[in-house]
Amino acid sequence: SIIGIGEAVITVAVIAFINKVRPDLILTRERSLQ
Repeated sequence: SIIGIGEAVITVAVIAFINKVRPDLILTRERSLQ
């Protein structure tokens, strides 16, 4: 795969952190894509 396991874990951790701290960012992005 292009990204390693370490990078995938960091990415998931960052997304989970943003989702917990600023859920409005992810919700706004999903709403704008639809």
